[in-house]
Amino acid sequence: MTPAKDFCYIDIGSIDNKNQKLSIEENIVTADKAPSRARKIVTIGDILYSTVRPYLHNMCIIDRSFSHTPIASTGFAVLTCHSGFLNEFLFYYLMSPNFDTYANNTDNAKGVAYPAINDNKLYQALIPVPPKAEQERIVKKLKDVLPYVVTYGVKYSEAKSLNNGFTNKLKKSILQEAVQGKLVSQEPTDEPASVLLEHIHAEKERLIQEGKIKRDKHESVIFRRDNSHYRKLYLKKIYFSIKSTNFWYLYFKFLNQIYLIRF
Repeated sequence: MTPAKDFCYIDIGSIDNKNQKLSIEENIVTADKAPSRARKIVTIGDILYSTVRPYLHNMCIIDRSFSHTPIASTGFAVLTCHSGFLNEFLFYYLMSPNFDTYANNTDNAKGVAYPAINDNKLYQALIPVPPKAEQERIVKKLKDVLPYVVTYGVKYSEAKSLNNGFTNKLKKSILQEAVQGKLVSQEPTDEPASVLLEHIHAEKERLIQEGKIKRDKHESVIFRRDNSHYRKLYLKKIYFSIKSTNFWYLYFKFLNQIYLIRF
């Protein structure tokens, strides 16, 4: 039925599919601008179930009144429970793995990018209906445990994210500690890295003066970071020997930059 006056339109965007709640904001539409899909009048207590990509659980219970007649999109199936059948029980069952298997089965949900189950297929689903007292007991128990399930889901996602990034973060952390000379205890009598860098720079200058290498366009740069001095060296193949009796330096080259790690 086409709306004859202003109404509150409920479409997929009106649903919070993470919490299965209806938005508190009303989308008031005038009759002359009514979308072609605005066809289903709903009332308090009805269940809206999105038939497009049902695995997303775009669904809610109409739990409040509206300033204008609420009309839902044809993208929803509107379910009304009769006497003896709790809408909350049906609502929770529609989110269960058992019903998901039915609704998302390729025999029922047609389409590739946007699989959808039509109303007829949806209404043919078998729904177990226990006595009303048992429905109430099940709903109460679900309301008790679901907050814990949600909290666990958040913590699990956080832990999974940390585990996925742990290896890379560990490598970067070890490299940073190595660059700063923090992997092993330091000897006060050891020659500091800054002096070693000066030796390297002097050796480079000697080789340049002897004509064995050419001076690079990019000169070495000394900079300070996290209370340490660093020299960024732009070198090609330079062969030199540095005497150090108490520790080793690891040289590695990346994009023509040489870095030193002391062990």
